[in-house]
Amino acid sequence: MMLLFVHILKLVMPKQMYYIYICMIPLIYLPPNEPNILLQKPIKNLKIDDCWLIKGSKGYIETELGESVEVHHFEYYNFNQIELSDSTPKITTVEAITNNNTLLQLGIFNAFGNVTQRIENETHTVISCLIQPMLQNHGKPIFTTLCHFQLFGEEEKEASVS
Repeated sequence: MMLLFVHILKLVMPKQMYYIYICMIPLIYLPPNEPNILLQKPIKNLKIDDCWLIKGSKGYIETELGESVEVHHFEYYNFNQIELSDSTPKITTVEAITNNNTLLQLGIFNAFGNVTQRIENETHTVISCLIQPMLQNHGKPIFTTLCHFQLFGEEEKEASVS
């Protein structure tokens, strides 16, 4: 099994957070991390600075893949922490669009007390697009922190032509 780095055609995401809030008052303007930080190889001992912040407690990420991929599993890496942050996702689903435009739910990440979570895809579904709805975070209404997400699989095998 190999880690497949796929050329991303489009990454569609909700608006980002640009301010640090104290008592609901914007205090400091910070340039946000770029959304592609989600797809970079995770580093050891992730910090909140290594994450991408999306506005609000809900949202979604849509990743269109450059080529169809036969998916083996997905992994989500959260920043290391002793206790959960209220901005950490609580429930995130992984959905995919197949080559014949069928929407499938492939799994749910809901154990964010773990630094790494894994969803196995035993059917090795071939997909062309990933959608990750963040259904809820742990209570922070202003933003949700997302760290690193990886897709493991291989390029779709071409059908032999006779």
